[in-house]
Amino acid sequence: MKLAALFLCAAATVPCPADEAPDQNAPAADTQEFPLSDLYPIALTAPYTKHTFTPLFPVDDAGADAFKKGMTALAKRHFSKAKKEFQEAGEKSPLLAPYAQCNEFIACLGDNTPEEAAALLTALESKESPAQVQVNAAVALLKSGLLKKGGQATAFCARIAGRAPANAEELRYLLGNEYFDAEQFDKALAEYMSVIQNSANSPFADSVYQRYAQIRKTGTSVSADQEYQTAKYLALRFAWDKVWDIAYPLSRKKSRLARESFILALQAAFGQGKFKKALDMAITARKNYPSEPLFAYYMGRCCKKLKMNQTANKYYLDYVRRFPQHAHCDNVLWEIARTYEDDKNLDRAIHYFGLIDARYKNGSYGEKARWRMGYCHYKKGDRAAATTVWKGHAKRYPLGFETEDCCYWTGKVCEEQKKTNEAVQWYLSAIRYNFFSYYAYRARERLDSLSPDSLAALLRANDSSRAAVTVERFLSPGSAIVPQSQTALLGPETEKAYRAGTVLLQAGCYNLAFEALRPFEKESRKNPFLHYHLVRLYEANGFVSEAYRTLRPLLWKIPEGLYGVMPLEIARCFFPRYYGEFITAECKKYGLDPLLVHSLILQESMYQYRVVSPAGALGLMQIMPYTGTEIAAKLNTPFTPDSLFNPACNIAFGAWYFNAMLNRFGNDPVLAFCAYNAGPQAAERWRTVNKNRPFDAFVEEIGYTETRYYAKKCMKNYWVYRDIWND
Repeated sequence: MKLAALFLCAAATVPCPADEAPDQNAPAADTQEFPLSDLYPIALTAPYTKHTFTPLFPVDDAGADAFKKGMTALAKRHFSKAKKEFQEAGEKSPLLAPYAQCNEFIACLGDNTPEEAAALLTALESKESPAQVQVNAAVALLKSGLLKKGGQATAFCARIAGRAPANAEELRYLLGNEYFDAEQFDKALAEYMSVIQNSANSPFADSVYQRYAQIRKTGTSVSADQEYQTAKYLALRFAWDKVWDIAYPLSRKKSRLARESFILALQAAFGQGKFKKALDMAITARKNYPSEPLFAYYMGRCCKKLKMNQTANKYYLDYVRRFPQHAHCDNVLWEIARTYEDDKNLDRAIHYFGLIDARYKNGSYGEKARWRMGYCHYKKGDRAAATTVWKGHAKRYPLGFETEDCCYWTGKVCEEQKKTNEAVQWYLSAIRYNFFSYYAYRARERLDSLSPDSLAALLRANDSSRAAVTVERFLSPGSAIVPQSQTALLGPETEKAYRAGTVLLQAGCYNLAFEALRPFEKESRKNPFLHYHLVRLYEANGFVSEAYRTLRPLLWKIPEGLYGVMPLEIARCFFPRYYGEFITAECKKYGLDPLLVHSLILQESMYQYRVVSPAGALGLMQIMPYTGTEIAAKLNTPFTPDSLFNPACNIAFGAWYFNAMLNRFGNDPVLAFCAYNAGPQAAERWRTVNKNRPFDAFVEEIGYTETRYYAKKCMKNYWVYRDIWND
């Protein structure tokens, strides 16, 4: 298949399965389902997804074949045949009956037989049909335009929307359009607001705002709550000009939302880059609202942007003094400390890192600050103070994520001081704390030089432990990660949900299968073995995004100290090679290691192919639309921003761009990862400033905290991939 055709395949006409995480807010499931082969032009086959899979219970698939035939007939618009097949499926399988009846109703709509449709509509509402089935029927009804006489369709859909789950955004949007067309603007506005209140990332959110603007022009009264909710939605979309247009006038009105609206207006001015204006607003507001911490916080932020660093620090410290428990305090102190560190005022940096460690141990920067405090001592040349801080890290943060970093650097100091035996022990500790961490792999490299026998003995013991533990034993009650009190027993409703979801997967009704499996997923969170089973169920059916979304909470349950001994099958789940055929094919063009691209995808999107970042980056490799336009021009490929939701296109563009960064930076993967995250100009700057530093110091001197952690995580991913996928 030609590349251009592959990029543009069926994206506009074939709905993808709703296999992204709920917080990505993909469009509500289309009622027409399609086989996986229509969504992935290249099959997801061995060695990327193939594994042995056995259902927990025998699944009665009677009716599944008829259901599949009905789906095929529906897709081909053979409505009469589809109705017969769905009737047969419902008769053969009680589990499929409500879903078959819903699709029979959709076939009636397509066949333009309103009498049959009306009868089925009554049956669907009267029976205990799953909520998502009723939502799908309502969406199909609104799209068809049938049964509008006497308001029958609107009335039915309104009743369904009233009890529908929060993610039924398409139904509420379409129902709002019905009210809008009928000039019932109050009801339309209520439905539209429910869409954006659920999530600003709703695919219908932009259309909702356009409707909102049209309703305002009609002179319809819009409540302060509705205006504020709209401004909040626009703020989450970074539409600062529109936020200002709504929030600032609202803040001037006497209402209970005046202060909250003023905060939004202040954020809008800051987001527009009008830092002087935002500073004046914050200073004025602090006088009117002395108890509101955000105004003091924004005074510091604005001064920072205006390069008034001393004044910014003064405002920041006043903010921390007056509001010591506010959410941004540790962040503010971190910024102050990093500024002093960048200015090489290491004593002041150590002081503020120490404040974070002392006051905000449980905050997001507490552990990082302690590690960085030790590193500043190291840069000063005070090795004794540095190792004192690092050696005490594990005691202060017993479940910390930076412990292996401290072990590694303590070992590094011992190595510099010619204390080889002590260095070896610290490097071994770094590996044992978290076998799959960045500094564990750096410690392996140092041990390979200092004491290869010690490293080999550790790896042999680790491999032996891993080989002795099966998946069932590792995840079952009584193991190191599962209390004995937890059992694998399921309640009857959970078992029913599992059976229904499995049958729906076999029948090709993917979106409804995911909804049916939600109760089982919720229950499985209490038992890692069931949780893992669900992941493998999704993988076995090719739904890799849904599989990884489901998998993530399981990883959090496994102590870091057990990563090295977990069965290889589980480790490969956490570091999968999904979309491997696409990635291998693209990397072959450039002589690029496919595992580098897998490492990027895992960090960028966790294999969620429809994810959208707050900045607007799209898809698996998080490519900005304007970057996609530039790459498409170089590849001479047709392109629209939606093309980036196609895994083939996104991988092709991302592989090309990452290869370009590797070529630009002399095949240095660290600099290439930095350039991918922060841009090539920033990476060039760090290469110039730190070119004479040793590797470890070079990495720790990457100027942006986010990019430093990003590069380390990508390198860690790459080393783990090479370790566990050594075929």
